[in-house]
Amino acid sequence: MPPNELPKAARTNIEEEDKIYFFGWYDHVAHPKTGNVTGDNLTKTRRLLGKDAAEYCATHNISTRWTTADNAKHYDHRPLPPDWDNPH
Repeated sequence: MPPNELPKAARTNIEEEDKIYFFGWYDHVAHPKTGNVTGDNLTKTRRLLGKDAAEYCATHNISTRWTTADNAKHYDHRPLPPDWDNPH
């Protein structure tokens, strides 16, 4: 189910709760000066994309990126991180 179709209760009390449209990945390993994935980002990833995606992001230091409906340029309701099958 796309994150924007989840019940409102599943989309509240998360980081930037108005941004529920998946927009991409941010690989902090490839861009080390950007810091690390945050706990809030992992919580949002877990709630909107599921446990497996959140665990992958935590293990590989990858943040999910989100946007609002007005700013969404592309949308994939269940995207896979880069190299999901071939972790680095």
